[in-house]
Amino acid sequence: MGLDFQSVLGELAELKRQAVNLPSLDVLLCLDQSRLVHTLKYTARQSDLVKKVVDGIVQLALQPEFRPMEVYESGSFKRGTALCYNFDVDLVVKLRAFDFKSMTEYHRRCQEALVHTFGHVVTLRFTPTTQVLMVDFGDLHMDVVFTGDPSDNRSGNPQAAYEGAGSASVDEKIRHFKKCEPLYLPLVLLCKHWRNEQPAGCELKSYHIELLCYHLLMSKSPALDSLRLDVRVAFWQVLLELMAGNTQVDNLNPISPPHFEPSSEKDLRALQARAADTFCSYFDIADPSPLSTLLLHRAKAWNHNIVAMEMAAGIFRAFHLIEDRADHVRCETILDLFGKVWKKAWLRMAEAGCREVDREMACVVSLGNVLLDLGRE
Repeated sequence: MGLDFQSVLGELAELKRQAVNLPSLDVLLCLDQSRLVHTLKYTARQSDLVKKVVDGIVQLALQPEFRPMEVYESGSFKRGTALCYNFDVDLVVKLRAFDFKSMTEYHRRCQEALVHTFGHVVTLRFTPTTQVLMVDFGDLHMDVVFTGDPSDNRSGNPQAAYEGAGSASVDEKIRHFKKCEPLYLPLVLLCKHWRNEQPAGCELKSYHIELLCYHLLMSKSPALDSLRLDVRVAFWQVLLELMAGNTQVDNLNPISPPHFEPSSEKDLRALQARAADTFCSYFDIADPSPLSTLLLHRAKAWNHNIVAMEMAAGIFRAFHLIEDRADHVRCETILDLFGKVWKKAWLRMAEAGCREVDREMACVVSLGNVLLDLGRE
């Protein structure tokens, strides 16, 4: 088992290294859905190898040491939404008589069991946190979460200690949605790849990306359906949501806090600026009209004007709905889009104590009125 385990980890590391030479974003945006998934998703061979590693860890180390109720593999790799070159493994160890106050002891025992079983064949590095034991198993990263049955809280544990127990519900919902919505997987993979290409400071967690795409596609309006939404347009919509600061989404984990969002205002600002930069770089309008050209140039100058970006995002949405499929867009849809984005923008300005609208913002308003007039025709 020792020699085989070492070779499995070695092959996994080699496959990851081979997968780094991927096409540029502009090339990926031109691929059809199946080709995009084939290019970015982990392979069947990688899946087989990871399963061997997980089975070995569970059967040879975790089961003998803890005799748990269950060891459950969760996370993006289990859900089939992980990239071929950047993935980790999440293991949820569900213990009987779980006591959150004993977390340090659980981590110590886990480290000792892994070192005793595999220390002679692989280099192990451990980073314990309050709830998660992070393990570098050679080149494979694992997060080991200890939890219990939330219906049997005999130790008075905080609710947050049972978040791992809710991961199975998350996985089930996302896997089901992935089967029903063919755009979901290619969109998630594309967004994760875009995230990985970003400079430091543009943090967006893998799970957050999955939630953003889930809720965007789950709430598709008839107007979006009329655009014959494809991966490129869906990615365009994700960037617009990030530009507008619409990053708070409902959490699918029933035990976690109800909303998921960037950890800080700084992270949000970095995401908005980067999304605007990508949008302006890859979504220049072919054969643009004077109106769309003006909007595009103004958006390029608004990377750090958050209120203006919110309004620009609404204008881009409405403009393309009118320009691309005017025969299928109802006036009420346009009015609703502008009503929501403008109300939010003006409230933000009022909160900031802004009493005057500068010329750039006035121009946005006038352009918006032109669009509304087009929508009424």
